[in-house]
Amino acid sequence: MLRKAPNSIDPDKINLTPLETLDLDNIEDFDDLLSAMEKTSFGARQLGNALNVLKKMVADPDCHV
Repeated sequence: MLRKAPNSIDPDKINLTPLETLDLDNIEDFDDLLSAMEKTSFGARQLGNALNVLKKMVADPDCHV
């Protein structure tokens, strides 16, 4: 059984998401790669987030960027 450190913060309460290893066997194209990178760390995560923003902008008929 894991012991909780005193005064520790529950990651679920502050919306932290666990990192995942980039599994290249499941990557078929550039879009898959960027989507998978969102679950990694540092700059790769920002690329994945940028892809999600771009997808939402393209799908939104009221977005005229």
